[in-house]
Amino acid sequence: MTFYQNLLHKSVLRAGIAILGAALCATAWVGRADAKPTVTTFDPTGSIDTYAWCINAAGTIGGYYEDSGAALHGFVRAADGTITSFDPEGSVSTGVTGINAAGTVAGIYHDASSVAHGFMRFADGSITTFDAPKAGSSANEGTYPYSIDDKTLIAGNYIDAKRVSHAFMRAANANFLVVSYPDSQGTYFYGISDTRVMVGDYEDESYVYHGLYRAADGTLTSFDAVARPNTTAESINDAGTMTGVSFNRNEVNTGWVRTAGGSIVSFNAPGAGTGVLQGTRALSINSKGNIAGFYTDGTDRNHGFLRLANGTIHRIDPPGSINTLGRSLNEKDAVTGYYVAKSGKIHGFLWSP
Repeated sequence: MTFYQNLLHKSVLRAGIAILGAALCATAWVGRADAKPTVTTFDPTGSIDTYAWCINAAGTIGGYYEDSGAALHGFVRAADGTITSFDPEGSVSTGVTGINAAGTVAGIYHDASSVAHGFMRFADGSITTFDAPKAGSSANEGTYPYSIDDKTLIAGNYIDAKRVSHAFMRAANANFLVVSYPDSQGTYFYGISDTRVMVGDYEDESYVYHGLYRAADGTLTSFDAVARPNTTAESINDAGTMTGVSFNRNEVNTGWVRTAGGSIVSFNAPGAGTGVLQGTRALSINSKGNIAGFYTDGTDRNHGFLRLANGTIHRIDPPGSINTLGRSLNEKDAVTGYYVAKSGKIHGFLWSP
């Protein structure tokens, strides 16, 4: 898995442009006639394409953008709309993948040799870079952080010199905990809660992915969400409720939510397709059990969504979009992500109920 499956997301977005041409849409809020959600579109200065990736309770958003020279730069957007772009020293490609309540972001940068490194940027602008022990130092190897909690514990994975992935947690004192699931071909952490529980997946010897979580006491639990060959856990809240995606070998996706007690409910957004690369991807969960993500319909068009804990699903399509990917939500159910406009340009968005 590379840069959190962003190449897949980008290819899906671009395919939608070719299929839909100049199609135009509007935001839909299902089931609440009195609701008037607002959508804010934003782009850092110099952006050709913008990818909003994560949001905290204060409404601060992290992500990255591509400039005219095809270089990627990290950015943080404050709640007042101020956008600050940045790059760690030595970076030729920077991306923010996680944010905590204080506005500290974690992410990935690549150096000129295409080696991945981790970083943490504090709200005051100071940046700490790091590499996991035994991370590889050749192209397409290195360290890949994906989420950060309020105590600055960071979860992610690293790829070693043998091109094998190992999950890790980096503590605030810079110590690393490394996790490799027994007999796996690769282990990944994508989410972490403030209770030190981490979720992700591992690939078995038959190239099948299984959901994985590590409890605070170190216990590892493998699970499969629904009757599909592959399961990945994307996000977890402090109550231990997690969400993610199950998919078959044709990448037909189904979202799911799993309680701390192990009860699993699978779901698909209304209109989700059943063909290759279609279906529902659940990517982020908040303390209320509400979930954000996106689904691909039968025409290969993507739509963002907010799923409430009671099962109600609200579709999110910013005005003028032809493809929308919801990425993350906060405690106020504000959703951030990115969308393709009819011009082909990709913009970041903030959807507020």
